[in-house]
Amino acid sequence: MTNTPEHFSAEMVTKLRERLRDAIEWPSRGLPEGVSISPSDPTKALLCVECLHMMPGFVLCGYQFVAGANGNGFVFAMPEDVPFPDPSECPRQEVEAVPGVFLDSPKPPQALEHFMDGIEGDGTAQSYLEASILFRELTEFGAIWHGCEWSTHAVLDTDPFDQGTPQTGRHEDGALWDPVKWQWHGRRPSDWRPSVILRENGGADVQFITSSELGSSTIYRHRDRFVRGSLRPKTTQRTLAVGPGGYVS
Repeated sequence: MTNTPEHFSAEMVTKLRERLRDAIEWPSRGLPEGVSISPSDPTKALLCVECLHMMPGFVLCGYQFVAGANGNGFVFAMPEDVPFPDPSECPRQEVEAVPGVFLDSPKPPQALEHFMDGIEGDGTAQSYLEASILFRELTEFGAIWHGCEWSTHAVLDTDPFDQGTPQTGRHEDGALWDPVKWQWHGRRPSDWRPSVILRENGGADVQFITSSELGSSTIYRHRDRFVRGSLRPKTTQRTLAVGPGGYVS
């Protein structure tokens, strides 16, 4: 193992996110109000990654919550020989669907504590990066309209304020990335690329930077820590800079 970071491109991460969303696409219309068994199969997400797989004997299953035009999903790792119960048969738990918004979710008694507990990797740097992205995509499984948050983030690997850098965001005139209009909350990154450090005692540290215009134009640094033997990350999200504009989903 090494303490030297391994770097990845934003393009690689973006393509992975697109594959995951295509694989677990759910209908946004015709869904019943309240909580029901999802018509989509979240286990298909594991077909889109190179270095992760389901723990033998387990599958992923999901519930779908709908309230008007909004929605969220809840994913669980279940023994493959146990029927996935109707939500009315389950005890409930409080889940933070999007930051600051908590929903009452069914929790099948036979499910593992967290869906990432049913997923294993090959221990490479790429496996931990895939786990970070898979964790976020499945956390937003079944999200519709106001239920969406992570999907508004664009992963960066270069300084968006540098001349000639392909820009992200909805401001076609480039006004979004006028550096005069941004306020930094700390030091500007010297390296914007997604990175993974494999720790000598096992586990890994994953870091990447995103931009989102949800609420306000913001640049975030995400840090995930994985302990040895687990692909459930401890996550932190820090605001690096706030800029002009923004929107409400």
